[in-house]
Amino acid sequence: MQEDAHIILAIPGAWPTRAEIVGAIVRQGRFLFSGDTITDLTTQLSYSLDIHERDEKLASAIAFAGQHSITREDVAKLQQHTFVLYLIGPGGVSAAARDIMPVAESLLQAGGMAVQVLTSGAAHSAAYWRMITQHRANPPALFDAYVTFAQQEGRFFSVGMQVFGLPDALVEGVLDPHEAGELIQTFLLFTLLENPALKDGQAFRIDPQAPTYRLSYGPSDLQELDNLMYNPYGVWRMLA
Repeated sequence: MQEDAHIILAIPGAWPTRAEIVGAIVRQGRFLFSGDTITDLTTQLSYSLDIHERDEKLASAIAFAGQHSITREDVAKLQQHTFVLYLIGPGGVSAAARDIMPVAESLLQAGGMAVQVLTSGAAHSAAYWRMITQHRANPPALFDAYVTFAQQEGRFFSVGMQVFGLPDALVEGVLDPHEAGELIQTFLLFTLLENPALKDGQAFRIDPQAPTYRLSYGPSDLQELDNLMYNPYGVWRMLA
């Protein structure tokens, strides 16, 4: 696990005071909350939990990134949020990514409205996060929780695989975004499920009739080093 691999989840809510936030969390009986540390008594794992006042940009960011699950009603509620909880834990292994998900779900039960994964930009409604948390043992659900896609200057790429300790993937060219997303998702789920010993120059295709791509590994240049979304594990470039 790399020291700088973290999972950071933003959870907004309309709590009247900080004291009410603490009370709503503690009343669940699952957590020990002291200072800025929250300990899950079911797993004995501890996380940082920072409480910040309203973020004027967060509602629109979640609405944009969470279009698959955020409704108009959700957006209206998000615009009324008063505080944001930042749940921070270690990343770099799939187990850590799984373990933090029910903690975030409990914060939703305590009054949270949605979850944004700041280490990738992915965002989910409270209902959708509860659903994927229930299926977190299934790698596709885990992938869905943390990883998203972006397009920039003719490059289509993933963001967020660092939470699993794995490189992201990138493809260049004129691929349709849906086709590019299917290619990258299939490849990344393969790496998540199998942890294969991939090498530069190795060929990959999603099925026998699909085009073949040559893999090339290197450090990520998709974000700056100080960006929360930067992947210290690098990136696989898929070359046609």
